[in-house]
Amino acid sequence: MQTGRAQLADWMDRRGLNQRETARSIAMNHTTLNHILTGRRSVGLAVAVRIEQLTGIPVEAWMPTDEGEIESASVAVGRKRK
Repeated sequence: MQTGRAQLADWMDRRGLNQRETARSIAMNHTTLNHILTGRRSVGLAVAVRIEQLTGIPVEAWMPTDEGEIESASVAVGRKRK
């Protein structure tokens, strides 16, 4: 499943909307939306609900994943012991 950020960016592309227009529709500042899309800011529950109401992107898409832990574990497993 794509991240919420990726899904929102795709949704905006398909509709030809820029960040300012999308932010206005979600009732947030366009700078905040930019920070969300670039990963500098996370999405809280209230914002995730507003995004879901507008776009249909489920709230769960904004939940943190364990992918980082999985990647670091696979790197550790792949190391050779001396």
